[in-house]
Amino acid sequence: MAKLTELGKTLSELKVKIKVPEIKTLDIKSGEYDIQRFIYHYFLKCFWNPELSKDENTAINYDWYHPTISTRHTPDEVKSWFNENSLKIIHFHEDHYGITARGNVA
Repeated sequence: MAKLTELGKTLSELKVKIKVPEIKTLDIKSGEYDIQRFIYHYFLKCFWNPELSKDENTAINYDWYHPTISTRHTPDEVKSWFNENSLKIIHFHEDHYGITARGNVA
């Protein structure tokens, strides 16, 4: 995983933006992308965040490739779990990586 982290760091440090056409086959929207984020989002998980240590970045890369349990859910499904448990959603975000939600007692 350390080599994937090094690749992510190297790509991130390039500070290069690319313009990409829509590629429906790969579900890629047209637009301008940072090269590291483009590769990370669509082809290879090689995470890098300069605010984290090398070990923390490597742990995130490890998690992408070695999950013990991995499932996918719809936004409505996740929201229903909160409702069923009388929890108020205080944060809900969906992106390339999945869904992030937080809540507290309603």
